[in-house]
Order: sequence, then C-alpha cells, then structure tokens
Amino acid sequence: MSQKRGCCNNNCKAYKDHEKFKHDVNFCPNCGQKLESVCGSHSCNMVMGEDPHKYCRKCQAKRDDRRDKAKNYIAGASAGIAGGAALVAKHGGPALEQAKKIAAILANRR
Repeated sequence: MSQKRGCCNNNCKAYKDHEKFKHDVNFCPNCGQKLESVCGSHSCNMVMGEDPHKYCRKCQAKRDDRRDKAKNYIAGASAGIAGGAALVAKHGGPALEQAKKIAAILANRR
C-alpha cells in the first residue's frame, strides 16, 4: 500500500493542518524537518514507522465500522424492497393499490 508522509513537528502548520505529502518528498516544505510515514487518514498524524498498512489501527477500525454499517443498511433496504415486490407479485392488484397509497402518504410527509 502507498503510505503518505507527514511532518511530526507539533509547531508546524503542515502538522496542524494534517497535510500529507507523497513518498518521494523527504523534508517538510514549511519547517524543513524530515518527514515520517503517517496514517493516510485526513484527520490523523499517527506515525506508522515500519508498518506496511496505509491506516493506523484506530482509523482502520473506524473505516471498517462505517463499511459494515453501510452493508447492513443496504442489505436491510434491499430485503424490504424484495419483500414488497414479492407481495405485489403474489397478490397483484390490491397490493399494488395499497403500495400506491402508502407511497402517497410517505411523499406528503416530506
């Protein structure tokens, strides 16, 4: 994975703004201090050292949690749509009329 580099000087503007630099840049353009491999997250300056991963453990855990929540949300939404489609397919006209009424009520709430 491609690691980003960042300044580790607490007084530097690049450190405070969480600026990341490409791996071929060796020194901070603001303060001149040697750059270190840091976490690739936009809001984290944790020094990664020899760790080959792009993100620190904390940021990777946050990313995994967001991904899992999105997958669960999509799975729930698609199950509801599939259930509604099966109901309409099974019962035809009356279920379709009920679905239209519900959609109209929901549209008026927004």
